[in-house]
Amino acid sequence: MVDWGNLRTESSANSFEQELVDAIITCALVQHVKEATRYDPGSASSLLDLILTQYEDDVANLDYMPPLGKSDHAVLSFDFHITVDHEYASAQSRPNVWKANIADIMKSASLVDWKLDPESSIETAWDVFRNLYLKVTAPHIPWTTPKRPRNSPPWFSREVRILLRKRRKMWDRFRLLGTDEAKSQYQKARNTCASTLRKARKLYEEKIVRESIECPKRLYSYINQRTKRRRNVPSLWGDSTATSLVEDDFGKAQVFSKYFSDVYTIETPFSPVHENPPTQALDSVTIEELDVFGLLVKLDIGKSTGPDELHPRLLKELANFVANPLSVCFNLSVTQGRLPKDWKNAIVSPVFKTGTKHKPENYRPISLTSVVVKILEKIIRKELLKYLDENRILSEKQHGFRTGYSCLTNLLVARESWCALKDQKLPIDVAYIDFSKAFDKVPHNRLLYKLRNVGIGGNLLMWIKDFLVGRQQRVRVNSKLSSWETVLSGVPQGTVLGPVLFLLYVNDLPRLLSSSVLLYADDVKIWRAIQSKSDSLELQNDLERLSEWSQTWQLPINTSKCIVMHNGHQGTDTYTMNNTELPIVQAHNDLGVFEW
Repeated sequence: MVDWGNLRTESSANSFEQELVDAIITCALVQHVKEATRYDPGSASSLLDLILTQYEDDVANLDYMPPLGKSDHAVLSFDFHITVDHEYASAQSRPNVWKANIADIMKSASLVDWKLDPESSIETAWDVFRNLYLKVTAPHIPWTTPKRPRNSPPWFSREVRILLRKRRKMWDRFRLLGTDEAKSQYQKARNTCASTLRKARKLYEEKIVRESIECPKRLYSYINQRTKRRRNVPSLWGDSTATSLVEDDFGKAQVFSKYFSDVYTIETPFSPVHENPPTQALDSVTIEELDVFGLLVKLDIGKSTGPDELHPRLLKELANFVANPLSVCFNLSVTQGRLPKDWKNAIVSPVFKTGTKHKPENYRPISLTSVVVKILEKIIRKELLKYLDENRILSEKQHGFRTGYSCLTNLLVARESWCALKDQKLPIDVAYIDFSKAFDKVPHNRLLYKLRNVGIGGNLLMWIKDFLVGRQQRVRVNSKLSSWETVLSGVPQGTVLGPVLFLLYVNDLPRLLSSSVLLYADDVKIWRAIQSKSDSLELQNDLERLSEWSQTWQLPINTSKCIVMHNGHQGTDTYTMNNTELPIVQAHNDLGVFEW
């Protein structure tokens, strides 16, 4: 007997049932049938008919229908989702930088005057640079159309195909004659074929590994193909009231674009609290050509291009030529407090998280932005973090996106504190707080206010403001792009500066609380030793302060994902946020890494 709900059996280790369950688990298959399928009037009903697939959403609308004829087995009716690779069916030609003639590009670059006018506007300087870049590179980059993957593995050489045909011929002969001689000939052909296949695959994979030194994407692409991890976006529900699924790629891109845009915050007016002006300030950043060159030669050539289509491989090859004009562009941008439009656009790819793949809310947006502006962001981030560290501005309670801090340090600090309290026989109540899409909802004016309060001003603050506002993004599904949408709030996803700006936005939060607190970016945990009722009341007060803070700064808390854990005792105290009682759990997977 097999418990198909939990994939367990009480049969012996060598039984067919146990071997079947082990095979299903080993192959990571999903068993979709949950109800009995055989009905015998003389005995209990049983589940004997299985539907095994690789993914949960391969099967939908499973129905148990009456048996056919005299059979006592239910007829299983279901929809089976078949993935059609639309990317190759509708693929268009595109520049292939991996087949670019680098020697000719370098020769063309040496004949071009790359100097830019340091007195021009940033928009003009950027247009001149981009046109020079395209003039030098475009003639030497061939256009290719992505080829549909072959049905057979790439290591199937002519020799392998001949042996496969011979093996089939020997098999047909053995089936026809049934003699020992025919069987022996088939076994010999089979063994030769298997040995040659193993050797061919090994040689091919060794070649992929060697080539991955220059092109890491080759290796990851091969691994994804062999493990079948690549999955197209299936049909989507347009919204909660939709009666039909969206099937075409452009329609899917539009659905994602609308959903990702709907999460933005419409900022309300607020009255800034007066704070003492900072004694220190960071008003500007100067970009040196040598720093730009150093970052150019360290570019990861395996990364994708942004909307401006300047590829990191070519920028790295041209570092000697483009470092100077880019440093001029960067200094103009910071001095004038403006960014070219190309630097503020993003292409968004939806990446599945969990749940059903037919709902857009179960995907997270991954943004591709300009490779060029990321170089400038790295320089600004370095100066910004230096300023924050020298003036001890960032809270020591924050462990996200900081040198010397990590998930591990966050967990170790919490563990050390909790163990010390347990050694004193003190029970602990811990509250885990979840913000709803925090990075996307940060209101820009409130963020700029907080930046001014820590001493960031002048041209740099103007530049950060322009970095935040007027951004646009569009969603890509296969080769189809949605229409452009304006980004109304949030720290820009896919950027270098975004995480640091978010840390500054939540930096004042720990100071509001009397209980112990730790943060990892937007993950917050608050705890307190509970010696009396007054301690639980004070923890409740902290939750209310946090709730008020979230309302003031328009960073909503998702109370449905907030929890409380009684650590070291069976507590009876309950806690609430926004008039919602937080559920009590016995264990929690902290930061997705460690379960307490």
